[in-house]
Amino acid sequence: LAAEGVLVSGKQSLETLAQIDDIVFDKTGTLTKGVLLVSRIIGLGRLKNDEALAVAQVLERQSEHPVARAILRCPLSDGLPHIRVGQRVNRVGHGVSAQIDIGGKTLVWALGRAGFVAETAGTLPPDAAHIAHEGSMVFLGNSEGFQTAFLLEDGIKDGAAGMAAELKKRGMRLHLLSGDRTAAVAHVAAQLGLDEYRAEAAPEDKLAYVEGLQRQGRKVLMVGDGINDAPVLARADVSAAVAGGADVARDGADVVLLGDDMGVLPLMIDQAVRTRAVIRQNLSWASAYNIIAVPLAVLGYVKPWIAALGMSASSLLVLGNALRLLKK
Repeated sequence: LAAEGVLVSGKQSLETLAQIDDIVFDKTGTLTKGVLLVSRIIGLGRLKNDEALAVAQVLERQSEHPVARAILRCPLSDGLPHIRVGQRVNRVGHGVSAQIDIGGKTLVWALGRAGFVAETAGTLPPDAAHIAHEGSMVFLGNSEGFQTAFLLEDGIKDGAAGMAAELKKRGMRLHLLSGDRTAAVAHVAAQLGLDEYRAEAAPEDKLAYVEGLQRQGRKVLMVGDGINDAPVLARADVSAAVAGGADVARDGADVVLLGDDMGVLPLMIDQAVRTRAVIRQNLSWASAYNIIAVPLAVLGYVKPWIAALGMSASSLLVLGNALRLLKK
């Protein structure tokens, strides 16, 4: 598995992988490329787009989230007013807020999901409510109201559709959990043919979803990459983290996928099933051999040197059977 870019933390993880019924995916950075782009900036207040982008970049400056990277990649115009920011408050899975001084005027600003920003900016204007359903949307607002919306786009990873098809052939149910808008999540789920999806899911919602599957007696593999996924990765029967994700996700995962090719997931599960089968074969052979050979040796029907030769041959047979796992 390591040769295929899959690092497994221990034998228990490999054994549980062979029993998986359901696979739950995060979206951004897991099934999608994670290289979000700001495709459109929509003004909702009096703030100019360049000024809104400058404020958003100040709020996201210390973040490694794909949404933050998308905003930070946008070019800024010259001649913008000086911006001073106070202590940032980050609510995982919802957004970030801070007290910001722009040209001597200090206000509390918030960037993130509409509900989070509404705690600072009030209700989303009725004439702008329709854009909340256009896809992956991040809102910016302050104590004077909603100011701007950023529409984000992301592409599905190469090979993700083939991976999903292969897993479904093996009888697995595939789920998608994401904090993004329903339209964006439904689009990805439809493209990949996933069985279930849930949008606008906070970390606690993802955790409750996986626990619900486990209460049904299902064995769950969770695949994610972000800080938001850390609690649910820890709760799943087996967790897999994408190498390009957050450190906390990789450190807590049972499996780390070193590459971007999601096609290794069917291979990983197949190898786990094969490994479990070979272990059972070896245990069955060793048990049967000892049940027959040991009493014969104790009763003197088998000479010691023959018994020793037989034991060595048995060990070589077990080893040779295990080496079959090296075949692709």
